[in-house]
Amino acid sequence: MKTATPHCKLCTRSLTDPESITRGIGPECAAKYAWMLCDAGLTLEALQIPIELTTDPNVALQLSRAEKALLAGNRRDVEQFKNAAKRAAQRLALPVAA
Repeated sequence: MKTATPHCKLCTRSLTDPESITRGIGPECAAKYAWMLCDAGLTLEALQIPIELTTDPNVALQLSRAEKALLAGNRRDVEQFKNAAKRAAQRLALPVAA
C-alpha cells in the first residue's frame, strides 16, 4: 500500500523535512508568507499557544482553518478561528482538579 506524501498547504509541493511536515508548510512558503501570518496575529507567540499544544487535533484544526481563511482573504473567519484555537489551547493548559 502506498502512503500519502505530505504536501505544502500553500503551494502543494511535496514535503520531506520533518519540521515542514509538522507545520504543513515548506520552508520557502514559510519564509514568503511569514509576514502574512505575523500581520494577522497567527503566530503561536501572538496567540500564546505553546508549541506542544499544536498537536491537539482541535487546536490544529482551528489553526488550519484560520490559515485557510487568511489565504482566502476572509478576515472575520480568521479572527473566529484564532479565538477558537486560543480557547482550545487554554482548555488543554488548565490544571486538572484533584
